[in-house]
Amino acid sequence: RGEMPEKKLWRAVFNQALEDGFGLYNTYMCDYEKKDAEIFFRTRTHQFDEICEYADIDPDRAWRLIQKHKLIQKGIVRADKQREREVMELLTEIKKQRGYREFRRKKQNHRESNQIDR
Repeated sequence: RGEMPEKKLWRAVFNQALEDGFGLYNTYMCDYEKKDAEIFFRTRTHQFDEICEYADIDPDRAWRLIQKHKLIQKGIVRADKQREREVMELLTEIKKQRGYREFRRKKQNHRESNQIDR
């Protein structure tokens, strides 16, 4: 049998928080939502530990890995393991792809608004 539905749900919540916290927005987020997502991984809270517990994720290990990847992403420390380098390359690629899609969406919206004005 597979995972319990509640565990799957909380893992999805955790994964979405990671995407948002690392700037991999796959939905539109306003500025304060982006800031909230960044803050969630800046200071460890009881809420972080609860989500990890519900998702059956070790909160200490998760926090340690997240903080290390944030430092790698900022260029403060180097990725010293192959897996860390692969994760950072993947994050960079996802950001590029999403950034390009966002650019295309904005360009299309601009065209449409110009057509309406005419």
